[in-house]
Amino acid sequence: MTNNDNKEKISLENFNYESKTHRLTSPFSIRACRLEGVTEKDLYRITLEEYIESHPESMNLPKELQQERYDNYEQNRTKLIESLKEMRNKLIEESEEIKQKEKEVKEIEEAQKEEANDEDNNTAIIKDKNMLTIKSKDNLK
Repeated sequence: MTNNDNKEKISLENFNYESKTHRLTSPFSIRACRLEGVTEKDLYRITLEEYIESHPESMNLPKELQQERYDNYEQNRTKLIESLKEMRNKLIEESEEIKQKEKEVKEIEEAQKEEANDEDNNTAIIKDKNMLTIKSKDNLK
C-alpha cells in the first residue's frame, strides 16, 4: 500500500475552499465537476479585490455595486458547490446500485452453477448391453 492509499480522499465534502493549492482526489467529486464543466479554480473562495481584478468591468463601479456583484458571485459559487455535492452523491448512489446488481447477478450465477453440479452428482451412467442409460443415483438403489 502506498502513502496515497492511506490518505483520506479529498472530496467536495472535505475540500478546503480557502486554499488555492488544495486539490480534489475523490473520483466521484472529480467526475461531478467534469460533468458540469467546473474546474477547481471555480470552487475557490476569492476576496473582493480578487473578484474585481478578474472582472475589470467592475473596477469603475461604485464600491457598493462592486460589493453587490461580489456577493452575487459568492452566492452563485456556493450554489454551484451544493449542486456539485448533490451530483456527487447521485453518482455514488448509482455506483452502489450497479455494484448491488452485479452482486445479485453473481449470486444467481453461483446458485445456477451449484444447481448444475448437484444435478451432475445425482446422475450415474450405466452401461447395459451396449446401451448407454443415464439414471438418477436415487433410482439406482
